[in-house]
Amino acid sequence: MKILGVTISDRLSVNQHVTNVIASSAQTFHALRVLRAHGLNKDALDGVFKAVVIARLTYACPSWCGFTTDHDRQKMESIIRRGVRFGFCSTNQAPQAELAATADETLFENIANEFITRMLYKHILLGYIVFGRCDLSTEINE
Repeated sequence: MKILGVTISDRLSVNQHVTNVIASSAQTFHALRVLRAHGLNKDALDGVFKAVVIARLTYACPSWCGFTTDHDRQKMESIIRRGVRFGFCSTNQAPQAELAATADETLFENIANEFITRMLYKHILLGYIVFGRCDLSTEINE
């Protein structure tokens, strides 16, 4: 079953998703070779690699990364190592596990910030209603 671009089997395996990401990354490597042959510099290749390959590896990662096996993680890590070896990205490119952890932390921070913002808004609104600064009944009737 494919949900928002992530393939998950009925046994909650993401092996097929990882296989799809690996295959599409191999096609991207071919495109990067062509771009390099046409004179694209190393910094631009690094940008394209991050924008395409790293984005694919981390897309919706917090939702599926917990279902990966060691073999799946090794295959994804091999894509990054291959990108370094071919010169498409810098040697200090973060490993896949670190990218996944960062994506997970970012998601958590966004959820926490949204929760705090909503709670503050509700408390401020409640304060206006309780202390008579805002009479919603007259505003609704008008």
